[in-house]
Amino acid sequence: MGAETYRTNPRDWLEPWCWAMLRLWRLSQGGMGAGHLPEAGGTMDQPTKMIEAFALMSAFEAELQASKQPGIITRTDIEDIRAGIDRALEIYPDGVATGPLLAAIQKSRNKEAA
Repeated sequence: MGAETYRTNPRDWLEPWCWAMLRLWRLSQGGMGAGHLPEAGGTMDQPTKMIEAFALMSAFEAELQASKQPGIITRTDIEDIRAGIDRALEIYPDGVATGPLLAAIQKSRNKEAA
């Protein structure tokens, strides 16, 4: 709803090494304890490019999480809201049902359900 559509799954655009890197990054974060690093030793024993990639992935994740905070509306949120308004106008072209009209709609739905 309001999202982009693709002919192929965007996951297929990533190379297998990207998925391996993502798995290593997730393992390095740990869950309820310390994470696991891909190479033996501590952080300083890891390849510099890998540590930089981990930092980049962590920063991007933080940016995504921040965009989901209350009060922040993304372009997708706006598109979803507009699509919802359009759907509501299709269902209720004269506006939202209230008063006697709402009562009549509820009464007809109750009859359909019975």
